[in-house]
Amino acid sequence: MTRSSRRVLELMRLSMNSEKVADRIKNRIRNGERFIVASHIEPDGDAVGSLLATVRFLANIGKTASGYLPSGIPRRYEFLANEDSFLQETPEEDFDVALILDCSSLDRLDASFVRFLKTRGVERIVIDHHNNEEPFGELSLVRNNVSSTGEILLSLFEQLSPSAITSDVASPLYAALLTDTGNFSFPNTSAETLESAARLVRYGAQPSHIFTKIYDELPVEYLKNIGVAFHNMEFFPEFGIMFVSLPRDEVVQFDPSFDFTEGVVDFTLKARGVKIGALFKQMDGSFTRVSMRSVESIDVGQFARSFGGGGHKNAAGMSLPLSLEESKSFLLRQLKKLL
Repeated sequence: MTRSSRRVLELMRLSMNSEKVADRIKNRIRNGERFIVASHIEPDGDAVGSLLATVRFLANIGKTASGYLPSGIPRRYEFLANEDSFLQETPEEDFDVALILDCSSLDRLDASFVRFLKTRGVERIVIDHHNNEEPFGELSLVRNNVSSTGEILLSLFEQLSPSAITSDVASPLYAALLTDTGNFSFPNTSAETLESAARLVRYGAQPSHIFTKIYDELPVEYLKNIGVAFHNMEFFPEFGIMFVSLPRDEVVQFDPSFDFTEGVVDFTLKARGVKIGALFKQMDGSFTRVSMRSVESIDVGQFARSFGGGGHKNAAGMSLPLSLEESKSFLLRQLKKLL
């Protein structure tokens, strides 16, 4: 048997296992009554959209569902929330199932919520599209060839109850797809992704409205921070690497509920000749967060995982216990080895 044939068989096996897990999750949702829905810390569009849509879908099929968002909804996604209320502290009441969305590991969850899960013995169901080398759910549906967790959820919801996909379910799911594909421009945008987006529009999502709210109604201070990042740009043309950075003393702190770095790193790949772009966000003198993007042929997800981070093939991140300058020097040395 050739190597390619073995790979095809392996993909078929994984697909069959994935479908079996999906069937078990659907049965658990049908039979459960009380659900708590959570996602990773510092939630992005996929996390927020998936959580909102799931809470509303569960309510539409007659379940009791609560969303857990300890830091609240980031400002750019508040328009999706309408009048929804969310738990910001671990609840006193009991739940049958915890649905954990768009989260690849326990250490990406709020620490209080992890303690809640362990002390209450709540059944954990994980639905995600990141590489997950250490599954932490009793049931884990992980499809890392899919654009977003929102796309996975749409498929599940359609199989459970298409009539329960109202416009207020479709809109946050569309936002999940939109943001995790970079406006349908990243390599993870497949024909299936675009077909999913089209179905969400038929369910009532309004593409122009959602795009405008997320990308066009930005605080002026956010644009100032883009300027700060690129004022500190370093380009290494011989390797196709670009670094931009946000030193703590230069960052315009204007609203703690707004992620003032989300999307900044995407601009690095717009420059001709850049294969890998990285944004360095200085948290304090000895701790730096790094967000990375790459062209399709370079796997920064695997690279980030080797240093305790994670993500996708072309979009990943990590935290380094180093100063800003030390982090840049370290990453440049390691990326040169990768290339």
